[in-house]
Amino acid sequence: MVLLSATVTSAIVSFVIARCYLIRAMKRMNELFIEAIYQMEKISQDFMSQVKEQAEEVLSQLE
Repeated sequence: MVLLSATVTSAIVSFVIARCYLIRAMKRMNELFIEAIYQMEKISQDFMSQVKEQAEEVLSQLE
């Protein structure tokens, strides 16, 4: 009976610890995804600005 209680207690503690690590990992992954999306948005905006400048330059040369 004591062995069963120890095993169940150990399993519960292991589950709680694993759940805490999983939650921490998910929060960190969420932060990384948000940062990646922000960086992609910035790169996209920079690229579009360059395209706009080049298009305006070409149009001004054609006039």
